[in-house]
Amino acid sequence: MRGNNKTKIMLDHKHLISKGALSKILTIEDVTVLIDTLVDILDMKYVATMPANPVVGYEPNENPGVTGVGIITTSHIVLHTWDETMLYQLDVYSCKDFHPSQVNEVLKLYGMQESDRKFFDRNYNIQEINI
Repeated sequence: MRGNNKTKIMLDHKHLISKGALSKILTIEDVTVLIDTLVDILDMKYVATMPANPVVGYEPNENPGVTGVGIITTSHIVLHTWDETMLYQLDVYSCKDFHPSQVNEVLKLYGMQESDRKFFDRNYNIQEINI
């Protein structure tokens, strides 16, 4: 009797969008460690079947900077940085509860100054959470 004995798990879809300024140009290693640190601090886990996680690369051409993507079991963490403008954009989406202040503390460790953020509850409708 498939599915009859399963308890429905309530997920907690939260989505943080953060942007701000860099105090220094971030390297591939910086972004790799930053995403690893977020996964650890937020008590999340990488998808084990990914061939590499996080995936981080440097774009040297028209918009130079580092982009990193961590595929977590509850969704994703994506960071884009731009060398010329010294800006970043970060996206953390998870079905596991977390608080934006945890993310901001990690960003500060890398000299990143958040200038704007939005935090959404995406359980049913997309609703902004006041933080």
